[in-house]
Amino acid sequence: MELLFKREQTSGRLSRFNFKLWGKFEVSGDEQALIDRYDLDESVLRRKGTWRSGSCNRSST
Repeated sequence: MELLFKREQTSGRLSRFNFKLWGKFEVSGDEQALIDRYDLDESVLRRKGTWRSGSCNRSST
């Protein structure tokens, strides 16, 4: 398995920054056979407690 990531940071409105993260993984033929065998092609992999949907808003105090 090969993991590929690309990140980008741009300036937004009102001195804010926009962050983008793109990721994908490429699998070998043997790994694809296992994915097909166990019907995992539509599964979502995540680590418990690490996924947050939406934007991250932090206020400085």
